[in-house]
Amino acid sequence: MARPPRAESCDTAPRGQRDTTLPLSSDFLVSNLRVVQSIGQQLGRVLERQRANEQQQLLLKELSHRVGNTLAVTQSMFRRSVQHATDMRELETAFCARLMNLSAVYRHLSDQQWQLANVGDLVRAALQPYCAPDYADCHLEGSEIWVSASMALSLMMILHELAANAAKHGAFARKRGTLGVRWQKVGPAQDDALHLKWQEFGGSCNVKSERSGYGFTLIDATTKSLGAKVERHFLGEGILVELTIPLR
Repeated sequence: MARPPRAESCDTAPRGQRDTTLPLSSDFLVSNLRVVQSIGQQLGRVLERQRANEQQQLLLKELSHRVGNTLAVTQSMFRRSVQHATDMRELETAFCARLMNLSAVYRHLSDQQWQLANVGDLVRAALQPYCAPDYADCHLEGSEIWVSASMALSLMMILHELAANAAKHGAFARKRGTLGVRWQKVGPAQDDALHLKWQEFGGSCNVKSERSGYGFTLIDATTKSLGAKVERHFLGEGILVELTIPLR
């Protein structure tokens, strides 16, 4: 009797090399994918907290530095104001005006995230407490020039002293007095400088009072710290001041 034919094996792999891999279900893959995603999200949150802590430390250091600088500037202003004031009323008026000027420049820098400041905005902020409404007695002209925060603070202090002097002795103290301020860049591109011209008209020039006092002492000291050049001319109608400040 003939034997039935032998069924052939479905396993075609050589002996000893049989594939033992188990088929993976879709539920198993989804479950593992969720685990990986969860781990990734947790790592992301840890890194985010670390970056936030580093940013907080940086901000605290910057705040401490700025507060220290502000207190030093305020102390210097008060000490000099006391030295040049003849009575308490003059001290209060002068110091409060300088303090408000400091506040104005800090507010402007804060609006710009303490990066840069626009020279035209600084000029208008310094003049605003002293000039006519809408700057009617001022002729302001200049291109858009941006300066660093540290230079903005120094420049604002200079402008404030000039404006306060104009209100006390110069153009703003006279009914028909006017002021012209012009600013522009000068010099080669690789070594630009800010040139600012301040000229008063229709007033008088009290040479004795203009040459002395805290205002011009501060201007001279500030321009020196900036490596700037200042020229003052006491003319018949008012004072002419020209500043050249390196922008590098």
